[in-house]
Amino acid sequence: MRGNFRWGQEVLAGVALFLGVFPLLFVVSGLLEGAGVPSPLFAVILVSAFGTLCFSLAMDLPFVVIPGLNLVMFYAFALCGELRLPWRVALGTFFLGSLVAFLAASVPGWHRFFHRLSPNFRFALSGSLGFLLLFRGLLESRILVPQESGWFGFGDLTHPRALAVFLGLFVVLVGYGIRLKGATCFGVLATLGFSLWRGLWSFGMGGNPPTLSPSLLCALDVPRALQYGTIGLAGVVSVFVFFETFGSLGGYLMRLSTLGMQGSVTRFSRGLLLGALMAVFGLLFGVPGLFPAPESVIGMAERGRRGLAGVVCGVLLLLSLFAVPYCSDLPSFFAVPALFLGGIFALEPLSRVDFADASEGIPAALLLGMTLGTLSFAGGMAFGIPSLVLLGLSLKRGRGIHPAVYLLSAVLLWWLLVR
Repeated sequence: MRGNFRWGQEVLAGVALFLGVFPLLFVVSGLLEGAGVPSPLFAVILVSAFGTLCFSLAMDLPFVVIPGLNLVMFYAFALCGELRLPWRVALGTFFLGSLVAFLAASVPGWHRFFHRLSPNFRFALSGSLGFLLLFRGLLESRILVPQESGWFGFGDLTHPRALAVFLGLFVVLVGYGIRLKGATCFGVLATLGFSLWRGLWSFGMGGNPPTLSPSLLCALDVPRALQYGTIGLAGVVSVFVFFETFGSLGGYLMRLSTLGMQGSVTRFSRGLLLGALMAVFGLLFGVPGLFPAPESVIGMAERGRRGLAGVVCGVLLLLSLFAVPYCSDLPSFFAVPALFLGGIFALEPLSRVDFADASEGIPAALLLGMTLGTLSFAGGMAFGIPSLVLLGLSLKRGRGIHPAVYLLSAVLLWWLLVR
């Protein structure tokens, strides 16, 4: 963390980042516990804190590293649910896939490849980051709910939960509009205060302090995963982990570059390697899907520009272990004001996308649409990158396409067919 920066501003950004991600860890823990993982909350918070500290210090940027909701859902519902794999075998499968993703990320020159992608595509990555946060906020608050038809519709907008979210959104968006420092914190606290008043949640000893279950240490069972024949599944996981990290990191760094932070994109290779390493590290404690999360942009929205903000968030996550008994079943909608502010902040690069250029505008549009539709960067890039190749060749612009794009297109198309 070299150079001059404003300590107070960075600390405030770290607090906002913590408030935006801490409630989401309870959702992840509940999914893992439902999949059979014993007492995962301590491990989830611990690996998130350690990953955030390491990543922020290494990158000198305000990152938060937490388990990705879509990756955890793939683990819980696809591997443990539909395929009925034992939870240790599923962790072993995730470990094999994450290891492959780490080996792929260790190939040098990814930052040069990322720089060779069309500007439209890279700006669309940042916009996708914003849409992901906004849509997740709508789902966590239940302003949008799944319908029997398969579409989404409005939930009960008069429910106290929705009113608490609306109050928090009003506070955070007005604060952001008048450039109030700490707007995120005020919005989250407004939601918390209203929820306490209406009895939606209350402080209190809801259980024993979380402890790390010994069964979670190196719980992954790689030999049995190989016996189960999960090599193909491990390949699916590797693509999932790699491109989730690729998309989240790329969108984040592109948003930084629009703020005039020169050299931010050159950190892409290091960030990709560290992100894949975090995925491997989390599995040693029984936590799948650990990666530099889209929620990192919350700290940037609060004017955090250096690693100190991430360090503050990591330290607060460690200290939160002592507060968990008083915060049992913390509602995830407390994070919605922070998610909205981060999402709005990440949308700005979309104004730079030239949709009139078919060879670049159509892949950018597919990336945006499919990322939102699947709530996954991997899903968005599985349509966006192959379309770059297809349109480039059709419009006789193939010479400008990086050779690695052809390889990634083939890998993504395989992933679409077998997942």
